[in-house]
Amino acid sequence: MLKRKVGIVAGVFCSALLLTGCGKSAKDEFIQGIGNQNAQESGVWDFSMSISDMKFSQEDGAQTNPMIGMLITQIKDASLSGKIQVDAKKEKAFNLEMKLKAMGMDVPISLVGSLDNEGKEPKLYLATDMMEYIVAVADSMTDGAIDSSQLDTEKLKGKYIDLLAMNEESTKEWQDTIKEYQESEKERKQSAKEYKEFLEGLDKDTFEKKGDTITHTFTKKELQKLIKITTETSEKGKEQDPFEKVKDVSAKVSVNTKENKTNMLINVKPQQDKNVDMGLESLSSKISITQKAKKATISMPKKENILSEQEVEKIFSDSTSMTGLSTEDTTVAINQ
Repeated sequence: MLKRKVGIVAGVFCSALLLTGCGKSAKDEFIQGIGNQNAQESGVWDFSMSISDMKFSQEDGAQTNPMIGMLITQIKDASLSGKIQVDAKKEKAFNLEMKLKAMGMDVPISLVGSLDNEGKEPKLYLATDMMEYIVAVADSMTDGAIDSSQLDTEKLKGKYIDLLAMNEESTKEWQDTIKEYQESEKERKQSAKEYKEFLEGLDKDTFEKKGDTITHTFTKKELQKLIKITTETSEKGKEQDPFEKVKDVSAKVSVNTKENKTNMLINVKPQQDKNVDMGLESLSSKISITQKAKKATISMPKKENILSEQEVEKIFSDSTSMTGLSTEDTTVAINQ
């Protein structure tokens, strides 16, 4: 679901922010960075995420299978990049703009909203620009049964959908997600305090500094402790160890204090299932976050630029009624 994907992006982004810092010694610069980030109520960050390498098990010639090779190439070519703005002083407003590069397309994804819980209703809007890409993907996967050229994209440009005013089920899910975030503010502050204590307990010799860059590689054991700190206040977080089926995992974090830039290289080796002929052997991914010297400038969409569910349905029914894509299909795609 879209909110789950956004949640993942936001979760990874926030975790990486905790690792950004500037200070005195190599270790102290990490620790001081926590206080600096937590004190900042408004900011702008650029980010990028990509898969740098992945390998499958050798069984049944998986490594030489041309289909597997093509799949690996497509995944490695995929990336996510963008900018997030946060202004906690202004209704806890945020704006997330990113591009998903996949299958030869650059798909724009834009979310803007506010999470104010002090007398005002939260807001959450999704830009409709991405919809033409949803139709294009559906077109390519149905061998022309759906003609993406029939969609009037001009009616979608610069427009937004109110995600809190869609169908009843979708609205409730988004409202529950926002409510959970609002109610967890106290727990997040406690987690930040415990995270600082966690860093203070790390071996100072595991922090290396070269020029303006500090590097520390978090081991599987350290990452398990870190995740426990960030999830122990959540009932969902207590359910299971996220690394239960992971043989090994590490996160090499390099922080450039001069450029306010953090690079992360995450290596994961899943446990191999003997009952599966082909399995993922290893996965390496890169995350980069740069804090910009800018103030957040966030504006909610104007009323005339917000499309109702009925207006969206009409655009798609007018454009695709004879091509096989139903309004229901489109609504499902938006929420996934």
